[in-house]
Amino acid sequence: IAARGDPCGVWQPGVVELAACALCANFSQELRALDSKLQGLHRALPESSQRQVPLFLLSRMAAVLHTNAMCTSDGLALFLTSSLIQHQCSPNCFFFTEDDPRGGAVKLTLRSISAIPPAGQLSLCYCPRRWPTEQRQAWLQTHYGFICCCLRCTAASDDMRVFVCPSCREGTLLAGKQFSSCTVCQALPTQEHAALLLDEERQWLRDSCEHRPRLKWTSEAFLHCSHHIVTTAALAQLLRLRACRRREKAELLQLLIRATTAQEGPASELCNLFRMLGQVELPLRGRRDASLRAFRRASRIASMVWGSSSSKAKEMRLWVEKARDCKGFRRRR
Repeated sequence: IAARGDPCGVWQPGVVELAACALCANFSQELRALDSKLQGLHRALPESSQRQVPLFLLSRMAAVLHTNAMCTSDGLALFLTSSLIQHQCSPNCFFFTEDDPRGGAVKLTLRSISAIPPAGQLSLCYCPRRWPTEQRQAWLQTHYGFICCCLRCTAASDDMRVFVCPSCREGTLLAGKQFSSCTVCQALPTQEHAALLLDEERQWLRDSCEHRPRLKWTSEAFLHCSHHIVTTAALAQLLRLRACRRREKAELLQLLIRATTAQEGPASELCNLFRMLGQVELPLRGRRDASLRAFRRASRIASMVWGSSSSKAKEMRLWVEKARDCKGFRRRR
């Protein structure tokens, strides 16, 4: 699918499309096991339907739905144009869907996240962008049957394996097929430093696999806060914490915000993180100023991504008003 007309600017209103077919949430699981059941399913159809829908067509329909259906809030949906957009691990577009409250078709909005020249190829990322290269390629091969060969996947260094430079402790470097140079001192890690970095990465990975992720990341660690293992451990810990442990949740959310910003992650994800941070800090004594700032950031991002008249932007503005009206809150002059 190519862009037409003038280049799309960042966060400009994009393409809006209605779903051609909406599916239930667990339909993708059914499709995975459908290959072994197609013959029985075809025999179960009425005789008139068997003539109209031969077995090979039923198999092709299942494959199309399994490969091209897109996630929505209620499950999956098929779009005649947007479902054909190609994959890139560094996409130039993103999409969001909205359900029709009157029960109509699901609406998909496609927007650009970078400038796209006329006739330039539009792209989406089929998998989470924060995954490392090996995990992305394995998942894409399993679910879509291809090995991604984009610039991000073929680079010598993996941008999700970020380390603090052991020489200057200020810059960062990337691991992968080979280490990249430091972003500040431009030095390559020595063999001893490389072994130290990889050993710490293996230790974090071992703790994560044993469901014992470290409770707190510190600046003394060689793994940068945007390393995929650190962010995965932070997310897992965030889900396990009780609602009353708000200060620890706030620390984890601040870590994830720093990591998402450093990774230039999706703005929609950043908006949700700021909203969650505001909700966690609002009841805390002395943190209501910070809560208001977080809600304001979420509101600005929501207006930029979904549009100022969208339900998401309205929800964020309501949170801003709630933080302002909270009992005991004092606005800064």
